[in-house]
Amino acid sequence: MNKKILVVDDDLAARRILVLLLESTYEVLQAETGDEALRIIAGRRPRLVLLDMTMPGMSGLEVLKAAQIPAEPMTVIVLTGRNDIELAKKALELGAAEYITKPFDLAHLKEKVKYTMETVPGDKRKDGGLPWRTVGTPRG
Repeated sequence: MNKKILVVDDDLAARRILVLLLESTYEVLQAETGDEALRIIAGRRPRLVLLDMTMPGMSGLEVLKAAQIPAEPMTVIVLTGRNDIELAKKALELGAAEYITKPFDLAHLKEKVKYTMETVPGDKRKDGGLPWRTVGTPRG
């Protein structure tokens, strides 16, 4: 089973937290930019991508558009500080499975990752088949 997760975020502290959270169970790859993420996706074929939306250069949406690899099962979960319903709709239309806003609960994310890594993309979801939902604490 493919146990590779790619964390894509220009914020080093955010990447480190996610690596620490997941590295005991999965092989965690890291990318700071969208271009770097696409190179890793093409070469290493991660099972899951945790993708930030706002990065210098290529945005998360551009990564989603360019990262369509139909032959490889890959799930994308967006982790972003942007609580923007239009951005969420676009990300989900481009194939993201979840749109989770920062700050998020690490335990919840770890469970979401575990569930994602144990299922095949396209399988009927245990949560009633909903294609997505927005999770997180709105910033006020």
